Parts: sequence; structure tokens; C-alpha cells
Amino acid sequence: MGRISRSGARKILTRCSRGGVAYVHGRGYRWVMDVFLPCLALLETSKSRRDQELAADGYYRLGDVHDFNHAPQAAIAAYRRCLRLDPQEAAAWREIGMMYEHSGQHHKALAALRRATRMDPDDVYARDDLKASSEYPSPPLRGRARQIQRACELLARRRFQDALSLLRKARSIPELQVTARIYGAQGDCDRVLATWEKISRRKGPVELLWEDWHFLPGEVFDSTAWWTLMWQLRKRWKSCSWPRFPSTDDLNLSTNAKGFRARSTLVVKYYLAKTGNDFAAALELSRRNPRWKAAADLARRLRRISSASRLP
Repeated sequence: MGRISRSGARKILTRCSRGGVAYVHGRGYRWVMDVFLPCLALLETSKSRRDQELAADGYYRLGDVHDFNHAPQAAIAAYRRCLRLDPQEAAAWREIGMMYEHSGQHHKALAALRRATRMDPDDVYARDDLKASSEYPSPPLRGRARQIQRACELLARRRFQDALSLLRKARSIPELQVTARIYGAQGDCDRVLATWEKISRRKGPVELLWEDWHFLPGEVFDSTAWWTLMWQLRKRWKSCSWPRFPSTDDLNLSTNAKGFRARSTLVVKYYLAKTGNDFAAALELSRRNPRWKAAADLARRLRRISSASRLP
């Protein structure tokens, strides 16, 4: 993307404000780095109060992104930048409190949450978080969990080599997933796939998380190799988030474990057909699921591609 104008930055951050963290996080790491952060930097220095409010909201969303990516210290830094631009944003203090709680800094968590409730006594979430934190403080992370969080913090700060060094003896599936995210942030598609191949050879359940998709390069997402790995892992998913998958709502699948497995299997079959330009597979998927509009649309598109390729 070329140089962003101030008016363009306003439009982008307005969409982000309306879409919330799901919109920002779902656009992926490269978009956040190349588009979202430059927009924040541009409006943060504006003399317009409206621009600064948009930037404050953007830094709040950035804090949420870091929270999603298990980097509470990076999230705190973003929420504090939000507060520098908009000191009355009580919700930022609530989020800071929860980030301190997740970091095992219980006393700082209580102080931030109390500040949030003083600034906005009607914030039910802040009151509930304060009550939960007071009664059930989170224990500090230890061992591998602490190591993984440290690696996530380094990743959030783009200290890729330090993060990789910390995980150089990675053996567990969660550690390997963080390693794959680091390679994804670097745009190293081959190592992303190689790390997920290691995961596929490990025993035990796999949780495919939002942050796995956030750091996944588009070139990997659009490759048959990636979806072949997903096919191999499909029976081991403990949970699976699908941020960009085609809607299966028209299939009326149940929300229980059986419905989850059926939905996930269909999604992987869809992308195997799409990335492989496999018209026969798309047609079979459409025939077996006649109410699924996405499969029918894919079959029609691949039919046109197949027909065009046969023209002299």
C-alpha cells in the first residue's frame, strides 16, 4: 500500500472503530503493521481533536490485538497511549487492570480496576472484573506458560530473533505454534509450513487459535500445502477458530461437537478445492451440500477456469 493520506487514515480508523478488535485482528499481522499503525501515527500528531479521538480509539484496539496475541505488557503500553490522547477513557484502565492480572501483577491490577470504577461507576465489566480479581487473583505464570508469554511479548515488539532464541528447544505444540507465528510475522512461509508439519507429527490435541491465523502469511493461507496440513489435523482439533472461512449458516449445522467437526471438515474441503483449482472436488462438495451457497459459487467459478484452460 502506498503513502496514506490523513483523510484516508480517518476512513480506515473509522472502519476499525466500528468493526472493533475482531475487524482489526482479523485483517492479519501484515495489515496491522503496514496500514493500521501508520494511520495511528499520522492522526496521533494531528491538531484536530477528532483525529486524536480516532487515534485514541485505534490504540485501544491495538491493545486488544496484543491481548488477543497473549502479550499483556505490549497491550498495557497501547492502552496507555490511548489514555495520553484521551485521559477520560475509563475502559482503558479496566483493560490495563486485566492485563496486569494476566501478568501476575495483582496489586497493580486492583489499582487500575479501582481507578476504572471511580472514573465510570456504571461500567459493569469493570466492577465485575474488580470483584473477580479481588476474590480470585490469578497466580503468576510459571514454567513453559511463562516462557510462551515472554516469547509472545518479544513477538509483539518485533524482536523476532530473541523470541526464536527463547523457543529454540520448543517441543510442545503450544511452543511450536508460537514459533510458527514468529516465522509468519517475518514472512518466512517455508518455515511456517515446516513448523506446522512438526506439529502434525506431535501427539495430542491441537487448539487452532485466532492468533495462529493473525500471523499466518496470505501466501500460506492460499496454499494447498497449508490446507493439506489442516486436513491431517482435523480429527485432533480441541477447538478451532475460523476467521475467514465461508459461511456455513445455510447448512443449519448444530453447535455441538459433532456440528463443529462437520463444519470444520467442510471448510477444509472447500479450501483444498479452492487452492488446488479442483473443479471436480468443488462440484462434489456442492452436490453433497446443495444448500451451501459458497460451495456452489466455488464450483461455478472453477468450472469457468477449467473451461477457459481448455480453449485453444
